[in-house]
Amino acid sequence: MNCRKKNAAFTLMELMTVMVIIAILAVLSVQTFSFMIFRAQKNGCTSNLQSLYAATANYVNDYQSWPQISTADLTGTTYAQAWITALAPYKMSISNWVCPSVQRLLNNPDLTQQQNIRVDYFATPFNANPSSSMQYSNQPWFIESANVHGDGNLMILTNGTVQSLNQALVQGAAPPSQ
Repeated sequence: MNCRKKNAAFTLMELMTVMVIIAILAVLSVQTFSFMIFRAQKNGCTSNLQSLYAATANYVNDYQSWPQISTADLTGTTYAQAWITALAPYKMSISNWVCPSVQRLLNNPDLTQQQNIRVDYFATPFNANPSSSMQYSNQPWFIESANVHGDGNLMILTNGTVQSLNQALVQGAAPPSQ
């Protein structure tokens, strides 16, 4: 009997096939991971808007008026600090005012530094009339400053729903139902 030992090594073709399969799986997993990060940041932004809504609704209930914050300087820290201070008693921290996607795009500046304080959600200015902020159900209370979620700036409406600016425009363009 002639027992020849078979060579146990992989051929070059087999190694290349395995490497191509691994590369394809790596590309697919990176895309899936990126999508998951994108969704998590959008959900974080939505959660921030809902927290702002709850705190502002409590403020309006307590003071019978929308916070009267000056809009003279929206880009400076004065506007941001005024809103942060107004809603601080309702357990709103600086991080509730910052969109996670914008924070990442800005390379995560330290929000504890005075020069980095900002708000990524701008309030619709209402007068001091107690019912002015509740006048229309589709009136936005806060609008995200940047379009970073792919469907227009996010906003929270008087009724507490969050939608994108593009969704609101499409709904507004639809003919009224009879």
